[in-house]
Amino acid sequence: MADCARIINRFQKVLEDTNLKLASVVTDVTGVSARAILRAYLSGEETDPWELANLARGSLRGKQVQLAQAMVGEVKEHHRFLLLQQMALIEILEAQIAEFDQKIVEWIGQDEEEQETKQPPSSQEQSETKEDVSSPSLVHQGLEGYAKALARLDEIPGINRRVAEIILAEIGINMEQFPSDAHLASWAGMCPGSKVSAGKRLSGKTTKGSSWLRAALLEAAHGASHSKQTYLGEQYRRLARRIGKKKALVAVAHSILVIIYHILKEEMAYHELGSIYFEERERDAVKRRALRSLERLGYDVSLQEKGAVA
Repeated sequence: MADCARIINRFQKVLEDTNLKLASVVTDVTGVSARAILRAYLSGEETDPWELANLARGSLRGKQVQLAQAMVGEVKEHHRFLLLQQMALIEILEAQIAEFDQKIVEWIGQDEEEQETKQPPSSQEQSETKEDVSSPSLVHQGLEGYAKALARLDEIPGINRRVAEIILAEIGINMEQFPSDAHLASWAGMCPGSKVSAGKRLSGKTTKGSSWLRAALLEAAHGASHSKQTYLGEQYRRLARRIGKKKALVAVAHSILVIIYHILKEEMAYHELGSIYFEERERDAVKRRALRSLERLGYDVSLQEKGAVA
């Protein structure tokens, strides 16, 4: 996964060197439309910008003018060679990732079938299993519950199956090993540091943890930040205005990890609070503050909804 991301970054840098501004029009330079355009251009099949723009599919067909303008650059022979080689590498890595994903699905599917058809072990079999801790059946039993956990995590905004697989591979599905969500966040390196000297806080940087888990959580946070009418999306937008986009993403990634902890520990489905959660919370806080202020001034206050019948 990381290898593929590195190759894509190099691919984009070479594109920038050619002055082809395709990345400014499309969200993914390795998407279907972008690949079709670049493949036709680099192979010499078509060099006219307007003809290349006609290769766009889906929503990109509405951006043909921008695509045509973006495909005006200076591609030298070494650029062409590098771009074609990198495109080939990206396709090879994507094929390998797809094979891994398929194998994971097969293993989890086989485990589910075995758990459904398996008969309870006899007392003799139980004793034999205890003695032989290297039994292949025990290794396979380690996948029990992962399918359900993947399905539950997939319901969280920003998390797709691949991200869920990475997260579960890093933290597992047994949350009993973490006394609380704070312990999990600390172990994962997704909580603020507490470097203090002479009573003064010097640093709030997150602690060290699994780089794979951190990358997966930040990817999920990035996806959630673009979601509409969701708790996580609204949380990101509120925090981004106050502390900046990067810190807001880390905060949302922390929230996602806390949600995952409770979903796995309590074996519950994800419950969407919605984007109005913060407004309702602020409303209640304002109401409580106003009541306390009036009570301190000696008033006995009772509240009634506007328009309600007395």
